[in-house]
Formats: sequence, structure tokens, C-alpha cells
Amino acid sequence: MLCLLGLFSGCQKEEFVDTRERVAVVPVTGKILLDGKPLVGPAVAKIVMHPADSETEEGIPADVPAPSAWTEADGTTFKMGSYEGGDGAPVGTYKLTIDVGKRSLMNGSFKRGPLDGKYADPENPVQEITVTGDEGSIDLGTIELTSD
Repeated sequence: MLCLLGLFSGCQKEEFVDTRERVAVVPVTGKILLDGKPLVGPAVAKIVMHPADSETEEGIPADVPAPSAWTEADGTTFKMGSYEGGDGAPVGTYKLTIDVGKRSLMNGSFKRGPLDGKYADPENPVQEITVTGDEGSIDLGTIELTSD
């Protein structure tokens, strides 16, 4: 019995340790409407802020992930995140893209919807965003998408 207790007491759950160099982030929020209406589940929007350069003049480390978000349950609001959901975006210039489709809750996969990537090309972004770090937060307002 003591042997078993010794075996189990030595077993601990290992947790993921994020070893990336973290840089300061600024909260970035907004809303999306498709043809003037919120997205209705199971449709969601995947929002990505692609760095305009591979490394900005501010020297953001290469391992900082591109800020991204999914529309929330209300079908319209989003909060960009780099390291954790909704934490924000580092200083730099970005190209904003939006892709509308369905996201699998089972494995996280994403399947494009009826817009077929119309707003998802970083070479033709929905808008450019510059995060200076001087702002307390950035509200992108309401972004109107059309299915035409």
C-alpha cells in the first residue's frame, strides 16, 4: 500500500510553460456586421492582424504570434489576442483580414462560408491598423462586410 502511495504522490500533472519573450500589448476590439446583421451561429468570423512587415521597426520578436480573434457568442464583437484570448496586439502596423465560416468545436478546424475568403487576403486587407503603444486601447468600431 505504501509503495502505491509513493508512486502516485510522485505523479504530477505537467503544465505547458510559455517560453516566448512577451512584449507589451494594447487591447484591440471591434464589431463585425455581415449585410448589416450580426453573424448567426454556427457562423463565426476569424479576425487576424497580419504584421505589415516580417519584423517591424520596433523589433517585435519573430515568435510573437499574429494577433487574432473569433467573434463572440453575440455574433458581432471581438477582442484581439496575441498570447492569451483578448489580451491585445503589440506595437506595430498590421493588415486586418476577416474570414467568415464555421468553426468545429470538436477539433478547432475552420471551414470557409459563403464569402469564400473575400476579406481574408492580407494583400488586400479590410483595413490597416497601427498600434503605437501610446493609446490605452483601440476600438476599431463596426466593420461592415457585404456578401455581394
